[in-house]
Amino acid sequence: MTGARGVPPVASPRAKTFVVCAMGWFACLMSFASVTFFTCAGVARAAPTRIVSLAPNLTEILHAVGAGAQVVGVTDHCDFPAEAKLKPKVGSFSFPSLETIVSLKPDLVVATEGNNREAVARLRAGVLGKADVLEVNPQRVRDIAGVIRMLGARVGHGPEAEKVASQVEAALAQAGATPPKNRRALVLLQGDPFISVSDATWIGDAFRAAGYVNVVGDSKIPYPVVSEEFLLAKPPQIVFAMHEIDTAALRSRFARFAGKGLAGVPVVSLPPDVFVRPGPRLVQAFAFLAAHKSGANAGGVETARPTARPSARPSK
Repeated sequence: MTGARGVPPVASPRAKTFVVCAMGWFACLMSFASVTFFTCAGVARAAPTRIVSLAPNLTEILHAVGAGAQVVGVTDHCDFPAEAKLKPKVGSFSFPSLETIVSLKPDLVVATEGNNREAVARLRAGVLGKADVLEVNPQRVRDIAGVIRMLGARVGHGPEAEKVASQVEAALAQAGATPPKNRRALVLLQGDPFISVSDATWIGDAFRAAGYVNVVGDSKIPYPVVSEEFLLAKPPQIVFAMHEIDTAALRSRFARFAGKGLAGVPVVSLPPDVFVRPGPRLVQAFAFLAAHKSGANAGGVETARPTARPSARPSK
């Protein structure tokens, strides 16, 4: 793609923070969800009473469906809901401690695609004795409701999971149906240089499903670096930036291009976590996207005031 190129995920501290997170956790490039269920004996088991979660989104799902009391261990990154912070920690998302996991005596460990492959392989191989390993790899936004239902049923909370999954589906449908459709958007993981996402990524797919047109959506590079020249040639109508990015600095940068399509473009700061954790809080994410389709400002979100007349905005 002209004006967009690949970038190593450790190009800068911010790139490491955002791009490694996105690529490690949710670099989902296929069309269907993958669920792998390993049991020591190869047969279905009763609802677990001691669960270890190896991903923040899985921890959120477990608590949302009412299985929080069954969770006995989480990663250092699992900070929502508040009670998850009080659970024993088993190490990082990428490098969980097998010794700590074993010491918690779980009867179920739930994992996902970005977890350390060697650690998951050892868990599958029976290091936990009779405990089961359930690995879920949602590949698209529309997979999440099914993952919630499946995980809820496995931990003995099927009815509660159905309710949560239905809420996610309803929020996605509402966001997709909210006019105007096909508003051109740029999603920024990093502000200097501009690092965005293609539609092949988890975040890109969320915006596409909500009815936005990603200006770099067709990039063959999942996390392209985008040049100012590219944006001048293909200007977005709204810019969404991860909450750590300095939105005031972005506005100042765009303001230099008065009359060229970028000056006055609304810049919206995304709420933390909800767009990078495929789980129940996608309800909030989709409501947020729906609110900004027509330029509405969700409470507490800072946006730019357009400085150009509406007629000067690029046509759809």
